[in-house]
Amino acid sequence: MLEQNFVQAGCTPSNMIALNGNGKTDYMHSKLKSFAVHQLTIKEHVYVKVERLRMQRECEEREEQQALHYEDRITELQSVIAELRKKIDLRHINMIL
Repeated sequence: MLEQNFVQAGCTPSNMIALNGNGKTDYMHSKLKSFAVHQLTIKEHVYVKVERLRMQRECEEREEQQALHYEDRITELQSVIAELRKKIDLRHINMIL
């Protein structure tokens, strides 16, 4: 696993053989640090995407709840309108009689 990380970080055997002493250590440290930063950046991007998806899902759920609430309210108002029309019709009939 560690060897694979070195390869991903750009450390090849020929690069490392060419370096000696402190240079080799500095090179490996630099590459490992670069790899760690890259890995952190990827994790941050994944976190941001997951957070966006979570927020989007919450927003969609709120919109669905609002839509259901408004549908219920419209149904109630339609019932009230129907009752008022009946009352108006009855009053109109009573006025004619």
